[in-house]
Amino acid sequence: MLAILSLIILLYGVSSLAGLLMHKKYGLAIKMSSTISAIASLALFTTSIFTLLGVKAAPTLPLKLNLLILPIYIDYFALFMLALLGLLGVSTAIYSISYME
Repeated sequence: MLAILSLIILLYGVSSLAGLLMHKKYGLAIKMSSTISAIASLALFTTSIFTLLGVKAAPTLPLKLNLLILPIYIDYFALFMLALLGLLGVSTAIYSISYME
């Protein structure tokens, strides 16, 4: 799960950089950053749901992760909140493409 969460954080970072580096091509920057954010949010949602449902590939809880020097403890309530954040992130990223044009 640490590798998946690290990948999700990396995708959010790439999304931010894509928006910043392509600021001269505004439409392309919005589409790229929103698409990458939607993929990262969908990955966060599916990872959280699979772990909550007890898929065999999921780790046992509570889980202690050390991401970016900070210790992070993930239990069932945190997974539920991460699933909600992922679902809201997907809907926001998809809606923002048409809203920002």
